[in-house]
Amino acid sequence: MIEFFANPGKIVDITVNGVPYKRHAIKTNFIEIGDSYTALIEKYIVPIYEEGDLVFSASKILSICSSNVINPDDMKVGKWAVYLSGKVEKTPAGYGLSLPLKMQYAIDTAGLPRILFAAAVSVVGKKLFRRKGWFYKIAGKKVTGIDGFGDAGQEANNLIGIPLPDNAREICDEIYSKYGICLIVTDTNDLASSTLAASAPVYKKWTKKDIAEMIQDNPYGQGNENTPFILIRRAEGL
Repeated sequence: MIEFFANPGKIVDITVNGVPYKRHAIKTNFIEIGDSYTALIEKYIVPIYEEGDLVFSASKILSICSSNVINPDDMKVGKWAVYLSGKVEKTPAGYGLSLPLKMQYAIDTAGLPRILFAAAVSVVGKKLFRRKGWFYKIAGKKVTGIDGFGDAGQEANNLIGIPLPDNAREICDEIYSKYGICLIVTDTNDLASSTLAASAPVYKKWTKKDIAEMIQDNPYGQGNENTPFILIRRAEGL
């Protein structure tokens, strides 16, 4: 039996749709660019996984292992990125697009017209409707999911840009095929969480709403916790 661990400010025991679960934040070694994702699964997940468990994985770890990163030295920050980033407020989840490098990534990824339109809609939404989040809805998931560039977390991986992984679906299928492990890759911070991919059997047992509630308080943590995997097990019978 594993000794369940939660990061500071997080909890082990949760109840989702009337069912009690325990969550285990799994500490790993510091993960370097190009490390084997399957080797991490074999080292940290396989020895403790039981049938019926769910394993959540932070998306940025998958990107780092896949060498899907951006060297800031390869980017040129333009005037629009500097100007627009100055209009963005820092949130509890980090600096976000208030960092010129991140804003430049947003412009390079979505295009300047779309980013300007998103910014304009955001201003209208805040002033007229008192609702936030419109910018990111218009800018798109790739913009929302960019991590790093000096925002937060471990310095060695914090200075690079970490986009959303482009192989989440393939990895979920591979991990289930090799090890029978139900894997869910999420883009999660202290403000929101979205599921990028999940092993095929996951939604046969759990609803999307259930999955979202299991991870909505970001048990990974937001800083240097080194807990990129969260194992969730039904509490009954433990």
